[in-house]
Amino acid sequence: MGALPKRKPSHSKTRIRRQTKKATVPALIKCESCGEMKRAGFVCKNCGKYKGKKLV
Repeated sequence: MGALPKRKPSHSKTRIRRQTKKATVPALIKCESCGEMKRAGFVCKNCGKYKGKKLV
């Protein structure tokens, strides 16, 4: 026999487990070239630069 749970997990236990995996707000930083707020690790939507290099 394989490993099987003895009973179905309760609704509260399922909700508690899922509650810890909530989405977080992305970190915002100032763009080095234009000063506009942008997501960390992404190309700036305003000037199109990433780490001082023009990409877009």
